[in-house]
Amino acid sequence: MKKNLFFALLSALVLVACQKQEAKYEIQATIADTGKPSKAFLVFQNDSGENVIDSVLIEKGSFRFSGAYEAPFSATIAIDYDGNQPFSRQLEDRLNLFVEQGKITLTSPDSIKNAEISGSPLNALSQEYDSLVADFQTQKSELQNEFRSASEEDRKSEAFQQQLNERWEAIEGKEKAVAYDFLLAHKESFISLAKALPVYLGYDPQVETFDSVYSLLSPEVRNTILGRTYAKRIETLKATQVGKIAPDFTQNDTVGTAVSLSDFRGKYVLLDFWASWCGPCRHENPFVVSAFEKYKDKNFTILGVSLDESKEDWLKAIRDDKLAWTQVSDLKGWKNDASTLYGVRGIPANFLLDPDGKIIDKNLRGDKLVEALEKYLQ
Repeated sequence: MKKNLFFALLSALVLVACQKQEAKYEIQATIADTGKPSKAFLVFQNDSGENVIDSVLIEKGSFRFSGAYEAPFSATIAIDYDGNQPFSRQLEDRLNLFVEQGKITLTSPDSIKNAEISGSPLNALSQEYDSLVADFQTQKSELQNEFRSASEEDRKSEAFQQQLNERWEAIEGKEKAVAYDFLLAHKESFISLAKALPVYLGYDPQVETFDSVYSLLSPEVRNTILGRTYAKRIETLKATQVGKIAPDFTQNDTVGTAVSLSDFRGKYVLLDFWASWCGPCRHENPFVVSAFEKYKDKNFTILGVSLDESKEDWLKAIRDDKLAWTQVSDLKGWKNDASTLYGVRGIPANFLLDPDGKIIDKNLRGDKLVEALEKYLQ
């Protein structure tokens, strides 16, 4: 009898454990009632980097989203006032926010972009961070306006460009210091990962700096979807830093023939990531063409990797820019497998490889490309 009672109690405990409710998030919003059928979208990314889109109808200015919660994530709420369209990035009334466990309340007398967020410590901390760096953003905008309003002669002046760059870097230096102090003070907050870390690292961080600062964050923060994305990026940077053997890949050339990076062993190779739609890439191409013509007979060649989706546009750009070296692409755009392998986040981007396939330099633009080739191809 006692044995049966023990197993009955054990079974009850297992049942309770199985029925334990998972953590939830809830977003309750109230905006102006337009009197027309309207729809709200909640958009965020899953572990695979794919967009997840949830939608609800807005009734008398109110709508609600809810779902399972594992870790904080960033999301966008967008409003379609026609009420019968699929989600579009062109929707102008939108609000970026952070989603966390519990109930988040959004209230606005008009549009969602003006909503006040309450009941969310994470969004409150986000607003606190924004206030700390607001002046830096204003100063950067003023510098950009100063460049736009300058005469064409000034914009082309090296002295003018240099003094603007120096002022920009001074502003960035102060902003990075604020971001780093914020991160140190909030190691357990997702806001440090989502906002302070990228500002401190900048566009092209050194992998050692990236790894050490990322490691300061709590395990819980690093285990979010965004945190795991950063961890993958660190590993990619480690695998493609100067001194490493360039990861091999295979893609089709312009006539459909499979070409591997390893096919070029024995030569110095510039691995050049670009696209027909990329203005800075097209501006850079004359420098690359000049370098190719100057050094192609000195054991040097180029392998171009296009982030195009349209083969027609890709081929036209090759013809128009007179790119006479091997070109490959999988026509997946930003999801190009080779660019993902190399952690390319902006183009143009390039990697210079020695005859053994080792990366010896990277991101060589303009005259710096010729200077590097002059150094290695003496």
